[in-house]
Amino acid sequence: MSDGLLRQRRNLFALSALIWFLKFGEVEIDKLSFLGIEFKTFSNPDAIYVAIWLAWFYFAFRYYQYFVQEGFPKLYAAYTDLLDEICAPKVTRLVRKEYPNDFREDCGYRTLKKWKWVYHGQQQTGQDKGSGEMTVENFEMQFSPWWLWKEILWSIWHIVINRSVVTDYILPILLALYILVTAWSGWEGGISEIYQRSAIT
Repeated sequence: MSDGLLRQRRNLFALSALIWFLKFGEVEIDKLSFLGIEFKTFSNPDAIYVAIWLAWFYFAFRYYQYFVQEGFPKLYAAYTDLLDEICAPKVTRLVRKEYPNDFREDCGYRTLKKWKWVYHGQQQTGQDKGSGEMTVENFEMQFSPWWLWKEILWSIWHIVINRSVVTDYILPILLALYILVTAWSGWEGGISEIYQRSAIT
């Protein structure tokens, strides 16, 4: 994980935690202190809430950019690598039921998807009487993704539970969505409430 992504992840976590605390702690802002200076007159706490929300949206957007550039490729690679590892024995087993002499043993999910779910294999058919060389024929076998549904579900479960890639990259997004949904309204600093107060004034 790059330093840039780590920074955006940390900032998003911090702002999300602050918004969560302000809402569920039922905090009311009635005075402001900045750099050791306390402002006794502070009649518009909405300014603080707006600043917090603007910062939150900025860091959420920055994290999204880093996630698309760096996080998603790593997440997808971890998932497909594991899926290939789990699916390859199943694919080999299914093929050899129909073609026992198939040579290939390393065909996984990604290869089948690239081949549009048509398996391309080779099998030994005999031996040339003249040269003594082995004769080989190519064959194709139609596959369905549904044949691998157990392996797909197991790969997802394994990635979520046993790999850090999900908590590294997906957890901040889930937390951000949770904050956006739960803190949008229903408290003094909610975006809905801020908008209503500004519309009245």
